[in-house]
Amino acid sequence: MDFQRLGSLRFGQLERNLPLLFVARMLVLYWIWLSGQKYILVPFLPFWPPLDHLKSISEYYIIFNAVYWIALFFILIDFHYKKFSIVVSLLIFFQIASSVSAYSTSFLFLGCLFFLIGIYKPGLEWIFRAQIGLLYLGAGLNKLFDSDWQSGQYFINFIDQVYSNSLNSWLVDLVGLKLLANFLSYFTILVELGLAVWTFSGKKPLQLVICILIFHFSFLVFTFGELSFVYFFLMASGSYLLLPWSKKEEFFNPVTRNNIFWKSQENIGFDNSNINLASKRSQIEKDRKGLRGNFGSIRYFIFYKVFYFMFVFSIVFISNMYIRNLASMIKSKQ
Repeated sequence: MDFQRLGSLRFGQLERNLPLLFVARMLVLYWIWLSGQKYILVPFLPFWPPLDHLKSISEYYIIFNAVYWIALFFILIDFHYKKFSIVVSLLIFFQIASSVSAYSTSFLFLGCLFFLIGIYKPGLEWIFRAQIGLLYLGAGLNKLFDSDWQSGQYFINFIDQVYSNSLNSWLVDLVGLKLLANFLSYFTILVELGLAVWTFSGKKPLQLVICILIFHFSFLVFTFGELSFVYFFLMASGSYLLLPWSKKEEFFNPVTRNNIFWKSQENIGFDNSNINLASKRSQIEKDRKGLRGNFGSIRYFIFYKVFYFMFVFSIVFISNMYIRNLASMIKSKQ
């Protein structure tokens, strides 16, 4: 086991490959902390009826739970983490197949991410785009053909009863409940379908990841942290694999950057002409901008794993604490 890689949350050594270990650890934290799953549940109304017979064989679940915790522990310490990611994914699929109540889109998506991390080889970066694109495509189409979303009824209940707060009340007073509900319904559908198409295209991945974060963060703001913090953490983790990690060294390695910079100077040629000198400087500046691309200064934050993790963790932690405080206030009033 390479104990040096235990510090992979740090920016550390530059990587040209995807940060699979970092994301796998984020997903482990998601499953234990946000999903709150401490053990593999016994079958309850399984999708595949024969699994119901396992509930009377307790020895199986002792083994399943031992494998579950061993696999999570080995992922965290980076001991064949890709192999154990596959093990975890199979446990998730088994849990879903054996219990209807365990099924959710986020739980299935979690299992798929673990599985894809386990089977990933260089050149298969597209599998993560395909998975995230399919998630948004399915979510958008499901809403598009749902009568409650078409009529705005979903958001009418959402705003008026489930997530009523001062921000929602102000917006309702400003534009009216029906208009606001219809706008949010079709805006959500268009955004999800748009994110699906954008993800499949593979273009401008940094901007895509930022838009995914903004989209899920906006629901946190709209509900004062009560909704979507689970999806925010999950999508922040999964979409991190969409970033152009193969170009990372060009942005952060001074040696590589300087080599490209001086190579651009050599290609321009040197003479004493002021005109050519000005042209040369202009071309060098263009090359610098081309090297930076459209990433801007935010690339330093989003590629720095410590900052990224703390940003995501802080938002989810604050949202989670707000909900707990709100629940305790409601309970005390009762």
